[in-house]
Amino acid sequence: MTDSTKIISTKLKGHASGQQRIAGQCEAVYFITGATGLMASEFVAQVLQSDPTAECILLIRASDQAKAEMKVDSLISYLFPDTSTCASYRTRAHAVIGDVSLSKMGLLEGDWEWVSQNTHYILHAAALTDWGADIEIATRVNINGVSEIINLAYACGSNLRKLLHISTAYVSADKTGTISPDELYEDCSPCDNYQLTKRQGEKIIRDHWTDLPVSIVRPATVVGNAQNGRTLSYKTFYYPLQLLYNGLPLTLPVNKNGNTESVPSDWAAQMMYAIINDKQCNSRCYHLTSGCDVLTNSKIKTIVYRTFAELGEAPKKTLYIPFLIYKLLVAPQIHKKIPNGADLDEKVRLYRHYMTYKRVFDNTATLELMEKNSIKLPLFEQYLSILLDYAISDKWERKRKTLQNLLKRAQKKAKTDGKPQKKVLSNS
Repeated sequence: MTDSTKIISTKLKGHASGQQRIAGQCEAVYFITGATGLMASEFVAQVLQSDPTAECILLIRASDQAKAEMKVDSLISYLFPDTSTCASYRTRAHAVIGDVSLSKMGLLEGDWEWVSQNTHYILHAAALTDWGADIEIATRVNINGVSEIINLAYACGSNLRKLLHISTAYVSADKTGTISPDELYEDCSPCDNYQLTKRQGEKIIRDHWTDLPVSIVRPATVVGNAQNGRTLSYKTFYYPLQLLYNGLPLTLPVNKNGNTESVPSDWAAQMMYAIINDKQCNSRCYHLTSGCDVLTNSKIKTIVYRTFAELGEAPKKTLYIPFLIYKLLVAPQIHKKIPNGADLDEKVRLYRHYMTYKRVFDNTATLELMEKNSIKLPLFEQYLSILLDYAISDKWERKRKTLQNLLKRAQKKAKTDGKPQKKVLSNS
C-alpha cells in the first residue's frame, strides 16, 4: 500500500492519522466545491496534472461516505479514462460529505477542523446554474453558500493562500456595450434569479477581499473540453444544437447581430489554476470571455451549419425574429403542436436574455494573464466539431434513434386509427 493510499484508508477509519499525513507531506491542498460540475471537474484535472504533489479535498453531496467515494471514483474515471494513470490520480482526491447551503457546509465537526487546518487553496464552484431556478433555492446555494465559504476561508487562517470564487459574466444582466469586470452593475435589473443571486454572491466576496486573499472569475457560458469534447452537462449551449440534430427547425427571438459567448471548460480551468496560484491576482476580477473577439449570432449560425455539414448532418433552418412576433405567433404554436411545448417555450424565453444583447465583456486583464502563462483561447470554429462529436457519440445519437422509433410507432398508430398524431419532437 502506498503512502497516498494510506491517506484515504486512514481518513475513512478516523481523521487524526490522515490529517497528519496530508499536513506533513503536502504543500498544496485544494478544497473544491462543485467538483462534479463542468468547470470544477476540469479544474480538478488541471490541479492533479499540473502538480504531482497536490491533494484535492472535494465537497460531495452524498448520504454516506461510501457513496461519496463512489462519486469521486466516477469523476476521476471520467477525467482520466486511461486505467494505467487513473489509480494514481485517485489517491490524491479525497471526499468529504457536505452541502454548501448548510451551516459549516454540513461538514461534521471533525471534517470542518480537518479541512480548515489543511487547506491552502479554495475553489468555490458550487452554484445553482438553472436560469429558471426558484428564488428560494437559488438563494440557499448562490448566496448562503458563499457566506459559508467565507467562514471557511477565515477558519483556514494564515494557511490560506487563495480563495477563488466563480461568479458569472452575466451579473451585468441586460447591460450593453463594454462590460467591466470591476463593476457589479447593481442598477441593471437581472433577467432571472440566477443572475440576481450570483450578483449578490459576488458582492459578498468583494466585501471581504481586502481581508482575505480572494480572486473572482466571471465566465461566460462554459462548454465542453476543447481537446476531447467531454462534458458533464448538456444544458444551455447544447440544448438548441441538440434540437437541430433531432431535426427541429429553430425560431429564436434574438437579434442576429447580438453576441453569444461561450468558452471551453479546459481553457477556463487553465485560467483558474493560473489565477489561484498568482498572488498578484488578489482582489481582482477576471472575465473568462473572448472579449472583442466575441461572435455575433449570425456568425455562430454560419459556423454551426458548416460544422454539422462536415459531420454529414443537414439540420433544418434557424430563424431569428423579434420577440413580439415570437410571443404572438410562434409561442402559441409551440404550445399547441409540440409535446412539452410549454417547457420548450420557457427555455426559449430564458435563452433570449443571453443571446440578444450587443456587448463585449472586457477581458484585458485576462489577456495579460494569458500572455504571462502562455495560455491560448481556442477559437469556436476550431473546437465545435469536437464538442458535437462527443455529444453525438455520448448521448445524442442514441436518443435520436429512440425518438425516431417513437415517431414511427406514432405514424403507424395514426394509420391504423385513421387519426393524425402529433410529431414526436421532444428533446428529452
